[in-house]
This record gives sequence, C-alpha cells and structure tokens, in this order.
Amino acid sequence: MLISYPRAASQAAAGGHAIIAELQLLVVHGMLHLYGYDHLDPESKTQMWSLQADLLCQLACPITGQASTT
Repeated sequence: MLISYPRAASQAAAGGHAIIAELQLLVVHGMLHLYGYDHLDPESKTQMWSLQADLLCQLACPITGQASTT
C-alpha cells in the first residue's frame, strides 16, 4: 500500500481536517481493501464503511466517513 503525502495533505485541506486524520482514514481504508473488503455494491459498501467507522473511532480519529480516494 502506498499513500501520497501531498495528495493526502490536499484532501485534508479540502475536507477541513488535520493531515493526521486524513492519513488515519487512508491507512484504515487501504488496509480494509488489502483484507478483501470492497465497496462495489451497496451491501459490501455498507459493511466496509461500518467497519471503517468502527476502526477509526477506536483510533479516536475525528473523521469516520468515506475515504476521498474512492
């Protein structure tokens, strides 16, 4: 998995949140993809987004929504 710091910084600025929050979101989202989760249909998207939100809450991440790279 590779994350572009300049792209993450741009997405954080556009979303109005800290770069660390964006990086947390991107890492969790990317790891879920590596574990086989996806969001190609409404059911799998709901499952992935729910797990993503749970994990981000455990990290005390201020954002828990959809990754902006999807």
